[in-house]
Amino acid sequence: MRQVNQVKLGAEFIDKQAHREMHDRCLWAARMRRDKVAASIPEWEEMRELASQIKRTTVRDSR
Repeated sequence: MRQVNQVKLGAEFIDKQAHREMHDRCLWAARMRRDKVAASIPEWEEMRELASQIKRTTVRDSR
């Protein structure tokens, strides 16, 4: 059985222009969906700040 070099194959895949373009399209689409939902929720920023506080507390307390 032939061994597969996943690191090498992964690096070759990531280095391709088509991969970068696909990644950019997917990332842009995700940000657009997020912005659309955020605009529909009046308390979005407040919820975002609360989530950040919860995360900080959780990380601090897990040490």
